[in-house]
Amino acid sequence: MAIQKDDVVSIDYRLTVSESVVDESEGEPLLYLHGHGNIIVGLERALSGMSLGQEKNVVVEPDDGYGFYDEQLIQTIPVSSFDDELEVGGHYTGENEDGEAVSFVVLEIEGDDALVDFKTKNHLRIQPKKYR
Repeated sequence: MAIQKDDVVSIDYRLTVSESVVDESEGEPLLYLHGHGNIIVGLERALSGMSLGQEKNVVVEPDDGYGFYDEQLIQTIPVSSFDDELEVGGHYTGENEDGEAVSFVVLEIEGDDALVDFKTKNHLRIQPKKYR
């Protein structure tokens, strides 16, 4: 049976960017509802029509993935603005000025300031992603 909209799909995957593995299922398959935008559009499109047990290598360009890198999403914020003790590479969740939940990753800490990326997938935005 071919994957189609409204199917619950389970995939094992390995995501590489510039030949470096940045994420993989590691024996715990990703489960999602197909056709509802629960995974990036380029990968979902490539999986449509595949059959159980079929393997495929997929290259997802930025337009069909996380988009392009956006420097405006990287900001310098005083460390004192955060409740948590920050660590470089740490992923955190907070609230913006409107009280909406936002996630971010700390890129560097220099003195009393932290350089944070409010689009935690920004590092994946420049280059094509390869799924296997």
